[in-house]
Amino acid sequence: MNRVQNANNTLDFSTELNGNNLNSLSDLLGLNLPPLGPYRVAGSLGMTDPQKLRFHDMVVQVGDSTLKGDMLVEGTPSDEQAFAFPLTFHTTLKAETIQLNDFQFGDWTPVVAQETESAADNNDTEKQKETSSKLQNLFSEELGEKIQAFLDVNVQEVLSGTDTLGSGQLSAKLEDGKYSLDILKLDIPGGSVYMQAELFPKSNGTSANLSMTIDHFDYGILARRTVPDSNLKGVLNLRLDIHSYADSPLQLKEHMGGYFRFGVEPEEFEAGILDLWAVNIITAALPALMKGSSSEVNCLAGDFRLDDGIMTPDIFLLDTSNMRVQGKGKVDFKTDAIDFHMNPTPKAAHFFSLATPITVSGTIFDPAIGVSASGVLGTVFRQAASVVTVPFQWIFTDNLEADGSEVCSAAMQWSQKNAEENPIR
Repeated sequence: MNRVQNANNTLDFSTELNGNNLNSLSDLLGLNLPPLGPYRVAGSLGMTDPQKLRFHDMVVQVGDSTLKGDMLVEGTPSDEQAFAFPLTFHTTLKAETIQLNDFQFGDWTPVVAQETESAADNNDTEKQKETSSKLQNLFSEELGEKIQAFLDVNVQEVLSGTDTLGSGQLSAKLEDGKYSLDILKLDIPGGSVYMQAELFPKSNGTSANLSMTIDHFDYGILARRTVPDSNLKGVLNLRLDIHSYADSPLQLKEHMGGYFRFGVEPEEFEAGILDLWAVNIITAALPALMKGSSSEVNCLAGDFRLDDGIMTPDIFLLDTSNMRVQGKGKVDFKTDAIDFHMNPTPKAAHFFSLATPITVSGTIFDPAIGVSASGVLGTVFRQAASVVTVPFQWIFTDNLEADGSEVCSAAMQWSQKNAEENPIR
């Protein structure tokens, strides 16, 4: 650290901090920092008057990702001519290239230490209270009264492994007690990602809003984040708009309202790649639906409504080369319970078809796939009747197209059209 004092009685410090893992500073600072590294923070800290600090020529480096910029900290004038709350932070950062693989958070959260098991797993009331208290402190009305913060980040090129996503922009702030993600924008080849969010904690309740538009995103990029040599690829369109109001941040998910719409058209598909609840439910049910057949997935589509923590589908569709599956039911986010029914329809008339409806129960974290008694009876009846009905279906019924071209094209155009008509700018 170097200290310089010039003729105008201003101070300027040059400083640098580096290490292998940012998390190693958690105990020293009394925070739960993410496990990122190697890291380096360097710059010059200058004071031009008692109420202003400027961290200029700043360099923030994590792995191979480097951001450069400035931070201005302004205090409120006091009688003692010293820093006083509220403090205001203005941070501007720019980067030529950011590698997302440098920012792997794993199971880290800003509230609970990594080595501590979750309160829910332990069913420990004291730990639940501790977690709630930490979250309240992180997003609290009191903190909002002491700090104002503004952050702008611009990146010319965003990489995910060997995938080039395009340019990125982030603008966020904490102002007048409201936490806002004004925009998170990512320009990807052939499409885009936009996101906005807002959290407003107050003593009498917390409100939140989240909006997202994803247009023509190659989900193979997500697969390669966990399996670098994966050749999976496909297109995802998504529109999400959710709002909630609750007594505390921990209860927000129990009172969500809004909608969630998506369309997925895979060239290659594998369960567990897309971390979307509805997609995971369908993929968990695929083995039971396909019964070992070589059926290929053509597309998935969903249109879900949320009302006070209860989610129900207007559309829940899976189209494969052998069958079309439609789902109905609900998810209760107050208890995380699932109650869904998947009804498959064969695309061609076959004698002794085994297209049996299945149920999805349990929770969103641990879904259970089963076959209802009525579903089995219905299948037995259809098998017996198929000797009579199948010949008539061959003659009088147009079979559903094996490639799902019509329904999949309509589903993707619908989800993309919705995103274009309701962009987040």
